[in-house]
Amino acid sequence: MNDTAPLVLVIEDHEEIADLAAYYLRRANYRPVIARDGLEGLRFSRTLAPALILCDACLPKLNGPELLAVLRSSPVTAQIPFVMMSGFRIAHASSPMPDGFLPKPFGREDLSDIVRSCVHRTSTLEQSVRFQKVLASAPSLRA
Repeated sequence: MNDTAPLVLVIEDHEEIADLAAYYLRRANYRPVIARDGLEGLRFSRTLAPALILCDACLPKLNGPELLAVLRSSPVTAQIPFVMMSGFRIAHASSPMPDGFLPKPFGREDLSDIVRSCVHRTSTLEQSVRFQKVLASAPSLRA
């Protein structure tokens, strides 16, 4: 596995689903890390700086919507793309909103598509922010 591949944090308490997601992610050239509950996911989110968080809605210790609210309230983790997974229909009235939703059961293509979309969106945003910083720090070109 490529050490420069984007890291994807999978927060899922069902071992079979977490392992399947990790397998699909490795096949798509991502580096998956698995957390088994919401608190472990929160700790990994803060220490690993993942390119994306793929999180089950129903978790022990801290559920998906609660975890998302905590992550969005911190400047360190607020910009990490967050995809909620669930086998149940989730009302979209929750605040804050995840960046994506992945219904369970999911296939390899479903997972790859949403991960690719979120990671690409983040990469493009980071490049834009870096470019804006370079422009702001560059000396004026006016005569």
